[in-house]
Amino acid sequence: MRNTDDPIPAAGALPEAYHEVLYWRVTEKPNRLFFVQALALVSFVLFGLLFAILAISLGKLPLSGSFTIGLRESGALLIGVVLTLVAHELTHGLAMRLAGATPRYGIFWKGMMLYATSPGYAYQRTTYVTIMLAPFALISALAVLGIWLVPGSQWATLFVICGAVNASGAIGDLWMTRIALRYPTTARIMDERDGMRVFVPDGPPAERMSRKDPMEQESQRRPAKENPMSVGIAIGMMLGLALGVALNNLAVGLALGVAIGAAIGTSLDQKRKRSDSANHDERQEDRPS
Repeated sequence: MRNTDDPIPAAGALPEAYHEVLYWRVTEKPNRLFFVQALALVSFVLFGLLFAILAISLGKLPLSGSFTIGLRESGALLIGVVLTLVAHELTHGLAMRLAGATPRYGIFWKGMMLYATSPGYAYQRTTYVTIMLAPFALISALAVLGIWLVPGSQWATLFVICGAVNASGAIGDLWMTRIALRYPTTARIMDERDGMRVFVPDGPPAERMSRKDPMEQESQRRPAKENPMSVGIAIGMMLGLALGVALNNLAVGLALGVAIGAAIGTSLDQKRKRSDSANHDERQEDRPS
């Protein structure tokens, strides 16, 4: 039973007997930031195709005749993209506010990205996942609704592009969601402007160090590493898209891109293994005999 003299914990305060197991930042390593940005670029193309196919299947996208790019259209596109990026972060902020936090907004110049964050507020894992996915789900739904409401006009094209911008901008959110879901529902997560901090309940020392634990102690305290093959494929896909346009054959370009990406990924993987081996040898030398 709770003692009535005990102070009531503030909303968002980290519960007692919790310890930090992960501090992940997208800007911590240049290759991590590059990978996220490259993946966002590739996903912009893929989501753009997805929204376009949806619009065409609904008969809402002008395919010929009326489509022009002028000063008015360029201005509308620029405004639409900016509003989409702002709406993305405001949606994060609204979800944070509904969870009881006070969001802060800004621009992280190192990563050239807008952000909404609530420093020091510890969310339940499920709540944090909801906050991360809110813009992707809500704004994508609004883009589809916009396509439906403006049949056969250039506004449908604008909604396709804005939908793709929002979805590709959510790549970082999806990545952090994936990380958050590795931890139990009892975990608490604090949002940072360029990352996240994860806390889990304390347990008996033997239990916390057990190799049977779903998240090993050692792996929790180390930043998550990117898969070198994924990095290579992302780079290869970018090159493949450029080759596809140059060759006027997207399928051939993407095939070449995948092959190039696999070669890059293999090279990066070998480089990482050599680096890990060298670091391991250094730790062994530094360990007292």
